[in-house]
Amino acid sequence: MRTAKEAGACEVHARISSPQYRFPCFFGIDTPEKDKLIASRMNDEEIAEHVSADSVKYLSIEGLIKAIGIPKNCFCCACFDGKYPIPVKEAEGGKFALE
Repeated sequence: MRTAKEAGACEVHARISSPQYRFPCFFGIDTPEKDKLIASRMNDEEIAEHVSADSVKYLSIEGLIKAIGIPKNCFCCACFDGKYPIPVKEAEGGKFALE
Protein backbone atom coordinates (compact mmCIF):
# COMPACT_ATOMS: atom_id res chain seq x y z
CA MET A 1 0.00 0.00 0.00
CA ARG A 2 2.84 2.31 0.86
CA THR A 3 4.30 1.76 -2.63
CA ALA A 4 1.02 2.80 -4.27
CA LYS A 5 1.03 6.05 -2.32
CA GLU A 6 4.69 6.64 -3.09
CA ALA A 7 3.79 6.21 -6.77
CA GLY A 8 1.22 9.00 -6.47
CA ALA A 9 -2.06 7.37 -5.44
CA CYS A 10 -4.21 9.83 -3.49
CA GLU A 11 -5.97 7.06 -1.59
CA VAL A 12 -5.52 3.33 -1.14
CA HIS A 13 -8.39 1.14 0.04
CA ALA A 14 -7.63 -2.52 0.80
CA ARG A 15 -10.39 -5.05 0.20
CA ILE A 16 -9.66 -8.52 1.55
CA SER A 17 -11.49 -11.51 0.04
CA SER A 18 -11.68 -13.31 3.37
CA PRO A 19 -13.10 -12.58 6.82
CA GLN A 20 -10.62 -11.40 9.46
CA TYR A 21 -8.46 -14.32 10.58
CA ARG A 22 -8.63 -13.83 14.37
CA PHE A 23 -8.26 -17.24 15.96
CA PRO A 24 -5.71 -20.06 15.69
CA CYS A 25 -6.50 -22.97 13.38
CA PHE A 26 -5.77 -26.53 14.43
CA PHE A 27 -7.39 -28.21 11.45
CA GLY A 28 -5.16 -27.35 8.50
CA ILE A 29 -3.26 -24.10 9.04
CA ASP A 30 -1.00 -24.32 12.09
CA THR A 31 -1.37 -20.96 13.88
CA PRO A 32 -1.24 -21.72 17.60
CA GLU A 33 -0.49 -18.17 18.79
CA LYS A 34 -3.40 -15.76 18.62
CA ASP A 35 -1.15 -12.72 19.10
CA LYS A 36 0.56 -13.50 15.76
CA LEU A 37 -2.74 -12.76 13.96
CA ILE A 38 -3.05 -9.02 13.24
CA ALA A 39 -6.88 -9.03 13.28
CA SER A 40 -6.89 -10.53 16.78
CA ARG A 41 -5.06 -7.54 18.20
CA MET A 42 -5.97 -4.60 15.92
CA ASN A 43 -9.26 -3.19 14.66
CA ASP A 44 -9.81 -2.32 10.99
CA GLU A 45 -8.65 1.28 11.40
CA GLU A 46 -5.44 0.20 13.15
CA ILE A 47 -4.75 -2.41 10.46
CA ALA A 48 -5.30 0.20 7.74
CA GLU A 49 -2.80 2.49 9.43
CA HIS A 50 -0.35 -0.39 9.88
CA VAL A 51 -0.43 -1.24 6.15
CA SER A 52 -0.53 2.44 5.05
CA ALA A 53 -4.05 2.20 3.60
CA ASP A 54 -6.86 4.71 3.91
CA SER A 55 -9.26 1.90 4.76
CA VAL A 56 -9.44 -1.87 4.99
CA LYS A 57 -12.57 -3.99 4.63
CA TYR A 58 -13.04 -7.75 4.74
CA LEU A 59 -15.49 -10.22 3.26
CA SER A 60 -18.06 -11.25 5.86
CA ILE A 61 -18.40 -14.86 7.00
CA GLU A 62 -21.85 -14.88 5.40
CA GLY A 63 -20.33 -13.57 2.15
CA LEU A 64 -17.68 -16.29 2.24
CA ILE A 65 -20.27 -19.04 2.79
CA LYS A 66 -22.39 -17.67 -0.07
CA ALA A 67 -19.35 -17.43 -2.38
CA ILE A 68 -18.15 -21.00 -1.81
CA GLY A 69 -21.63 -22.51 -1.98
CA ILE A 70 -21.13 -24.90 0.94
CA PRO A 71 -23.68 -24.90 3.80
CA LYS A 72 -22.25 -23.23 6.91
CA ASN A 73 -22.76 -26.39 8.97
CA CYS A 74 -20.35 -28.18 6.58
CA PHE A 75 -17.61 -25.55 6.84
CA CYS A 76 -15.35 -24.74 9.80
CA CYS A 77 -15.23 -20.99 10.49
CA ALA A 78 -13.31 -21.26 13.78
CA CYS A 79 -10.37 -19.18 12.57
CA PHE A 80 -12.84 -16.38 11.80
CA ASP A 81 -15.36 -16.60 14.65
CA GLY A 82 -13.64 -18.66 17.38
CA LYS A 83 -16.40 -21.30 17.38
CA TYR A 84 -14.40 -24.53 17.22
CA PRO A 85 -16.08 -27.83 16.30
CA ILE A 86 -14.35 -29.50 19.29
CA PRO A 87 -13.28 -28.06 22.66
CA VAL A 88 -10.21 -25.80 22.61
CA LYS A 89 -8.53 -24.19 25.60
CA GLU A 90 -6.29 -21.16 25.86
CA ALA A 91 -2.94 -21.88 27.44
CA GLU A 92 -0.23 -19.54 28.75
CA GLY A 93 1.10 -16.84 26.47
CA GLY A 94 -1.98 -16.66 24.24
CA LYS A 95 -1.42 -20.14 22.81
CA PHE A 96 -4.36 -22.44 22.22
CA ALA A 97 -4.54 -26.20 22.32
CA LEU A 98 -7.10 -28.90 21.69
CA GLU A 99 -8.52 -30.27 24.93
